[in-house]
Amino acid sequence: MSTLTFQLEDTKAGELAEAARKCGLEVEELLRQITDDFLSRATPNNDAFKKALADSVNENEELLRRLAK
Repeated sequence: MSTLTFQLEDTKAGELAEAARKCGLEVEELLRQITDDFLSRATPNNDAFKKALADSVNENEELLRRLAK
């Protein structure tokens, strides 16, 4: 496991601590959950991304075919 250190404005750090408290979590656990959620959405290997890409290609198939020539 890696340890990350970064700077955060005091007001943001306070808001983060309050959000964690409201969720019944430590700040570190809240950040882990936020990171997992973000990465699952941002990773091209997830099913939602693949479906969105396929839909986009299907919708723009004719245009892509013309551009490929």
